[in-house]
Amino acid sequence: MKALAALLVAAGLALLLVAGLAASCAPKAATSARPGARLVVVPIGARKPDTDRPVAFVEVSSTPETRSRGLGGRDRLAPDSGMLFVYATDDVRNYWMKDCVLALDIAFIDRDQRIASVATLPPGAGRPDQEIARAGSKVPARYVLETSAGWMAGHGLGVGDEVDLTAALVGVQAR
Repeated sequence: MKALAALLVAAGLALLLVAGLAASCAPKAATSARPGARLVVVPIGARKPDTDRPVAFVEVSSTPETRSRGLGGRDRLAPDSGMLFVYATDDVRNYWMKDCVLALDIAFIDRDQRIASVATLPPGAGRPDQEIARAGSKVPARYVLETSAGWMAGHGLGVGDEVDLTAALVGVQAR
């Protein structure tokens, strides 16, 4: 009987250890937004930060291959979700809606994590290349955030607003 009790205690402790490790491996977001930020961007799967500011849950795209594919071909986005494109350098960025079946907001964000410009573009899938909508940053941008069309305006976001990308950039190395 003592052996059974010891076995049950050991099994219970092992279960607690595994549960604790699983919880520590879950994606985490900052517990609160950076002061001054009007928008908080966190990776998909992260917990929602303790903030009253808008939060975008994003897939992070930091390679030429994933940036080229982007959100093309997707037929829906979950509420408050999108894609954050991360570049290693600042440059004027040009985006188009090739293969995209969703209308999108495209926010160009500078290295200081401020929105430099925002464009709302219609879908481009099935259109000849010369008819596909395009948008450019006009000034050097390090990041580009794509969300559902109208999301930025719906949250009162625009040029000059500061974006907290801290949680989304953890461990990201752009190529």
